[in-house]
Amino acid sequence: MVERVHTAAIKAGKKVFSMARPARHSDIYRNFMLTKGDGEEGFTTTEGRFVSRREARRIALKANQLVRPRGHPDKLFTEDLW
Repeated sequence: MVERVHTAAIKAGKKVFSMARPARHSDIYRNFMLTKGDGEEGFTTTEGRFVSRREARRIALKANQLVRPRGHPDKLFTEDLW
């Protein structure tokens, strides 16, 4: 099975915060009372990994997940997926 991008996520220290789709990174910041400097924005995958926006873009391309590419050829955004 091909690994796929699963949810938006923010990694702060050793903790990963995420919410079910169609949540966006801004929803995670609000829900967990985080601020933009608190962690790294990325995504979780169907393999249970946290990945950066760059790696997530590669995974989403390989899995044919992009529905609305926004013109950021090297990073993935939730708007590209849902």
